[in-house]
Amino acid sequence: KGLLGEHPTPVLAYRFDIYTLDPLGRSEYYVDTNCGEIVFTDPIMKHATAETRYSGFRTIETQLSGGSFRLVDATRGGGITTWNADNLSMSFNAAVHFTDNNDNWTAAEFGNANQDNAALDAHWGAEMTYDYFLQRHSRNSIDNAGSALNNYVHVIVANNGNNASWDGQRMIYGDGDGTTFSPLTSLDVVAHEIGHGFSDKTANLLYQKESGAIDESLSDIWGAMVEFFAAPEKQTYLMSEDICLSEDALRSMSNPKSFDQPDTYGGTNWFDVNGTNSDDDWGVHTNSGVMNHWFYLLAEGGSGTNDNGDTYNITGIGKLKAANIVYRAESNYFTSTTNYFQARAGTVAAAQDLYGSNSTESLTVALAWYAVGVGYDPTASHYIVGPTQLTPGYVANYSLNPYYNATNYVWTIPGGCATGYCWAIVSGQGTSNVSIRAGSTGIKTITCRAYLGNTLLGSQYITVNVQTPNTGGGSSGGGNPCGSIASFNGVIYPPTPCNGGGLIAQHVYFKEITIFDLVGRIVKHETNVDQVDTECLPQGMYMVRATLDNQEVIIKKILK
Repeated sequence: KGLLGEHPTPVLAYRFDIYTLDPLGRSEYYVDTNCGEIVFTDPIMKHATAETRYSGFRTIETQLSGGSFRLVDATRGGGITTWNADNLSMSFNAAVHFTDNNDNWTAAEFGNANQDNAALDAHWGAEMTYDYFLQRHSRNSIDNAGSALNNYVHVIVANNGNNASWDGQRMIYGDGDGTTFSPLTSLDVVAHEIGHGFSDKTANLLYQKESGAIDESLSDIWGAMVEFFAAPEKQTYLMSEDICLSEDALRSMSNPKSFDQPDTYGGTNWFDVNGTNSDDDWGVHTNSGVMNHWFYLLAEGGSGTNDNGDTYNITGIGKLKAANIVYRAESNYFTSTTNYFQARAGTVAAAQDLYGSNSTESLTVALAWYAVGVGYDPTASHYIVGPTQLTPGYVANYSLNPYYNATNYVWTIPGGCATGYCWAIVSGQGTSNVSIRAGSTGIKTITCRAYLGNTLLGSQYITVNVQTPNTGGGSSGGGNPCGSIASFNGVIYPPTPCNGGGLIAQHVYFKEITIFDLVGRIVKHETNVDQVDTECLPQGMYMVRATLDNQEVIIKKILK
């Protein structure tokens, strides 16, 4: 209507300051108090056109000051400002504004020898990153409190200018060396660096080893998602492709190995985080390939065989759901020391929060981690693995292929004792892996029930045969259990009551065993055996010195 349009005389009006997300805009609306008619609109968000270096013509927000326009956006959070460091190294206080007389930021003006058009990419990229987090995740800047975002372009940085970074307060961009990189201000790079700021305000991951690799991967994920949000025509899963001069890109989320990164935890190209080589903070830019590839498989799906020989076939859940899961995990479950297996647990929990405990999304999260070598296959059949031939006293390990989402495992064992040993769960009750000591002899059943809360997910069992040494099986076999010294399933006999204490060890065989009479003469010597016959020895007292398969030495007195 205009100030002097249909209402040449003043009217009483309400003023509303309204910020819209789609379409993006901010205006003050004056509404007639009598009839509700909008009598005047004053746009606050004023759009300028910028011919960026890497993304063509884009709309940006600027600020008029002293007769010229500068790269200041006061419409988003606490503001976005892009500064010209003018090759003054880290002298940020000396930085100046980029300016334009008519708010039409053209390549003719800024595509100059100084490569000032790179600043237009940084400015637009920061705006798009802010918009992405606000529109997709309802987050107001990196701290969710409208924190100002400051870009510094033309900074003298290490590695001949081939670097961009987040320094805890600002985004810093080098100009590149002109051979490997051009100015490092492409959209995905800007979003990557702001992503580090987001991480600082949430998980605050330690920048080394696995936690540092996760931090790098998270920034790559946000770089990819902001690029898909603002410029879907670009190659979402290639990182830094716009700025690379000597390679197609810096990293690939779909094929990390093509850029010497691992796509499997501990596999080819994995940087040893426990080694003495601490380059790149123990390979944070290398090992990030594992989580990058996990995100790609989660979003897009894929099939193949990883470096562990594990095959997988995944149907992706889409970029938006995958990003929602990562955002919630980073914001709510990741901590400063999160490693890859903890990241798996955190993302599974985030998917369950968002989409349900038994949802396709949460299952796909776990399956994608399995595909990159982290955790088990959640779609595999369930069975108990462990020895089926036991002797009393032997401690055996049993494991159940875990049920997806299970919160508790209840193991049930037989009762009773034999030769002084009773059935017992030594460790692991409540988990999918237990150690059980055998007791009474005969055919026995070990059972495990998996629960999600109070809900039974499934029950599995394994049948075992418990025998005493030198018997035909069970508790009724014949033979003399005191007629030899033997190792059965790791329990070295004769046990009680044959010698009032027994020769016991949790190992499979004797690497070396020597029997001495009471004057110290060797009467029997064997190596690498599981049994030594004592039938020919006269009755009496003997000393036994046994070296087990783990080099442990046991010395015992026996009575025949």
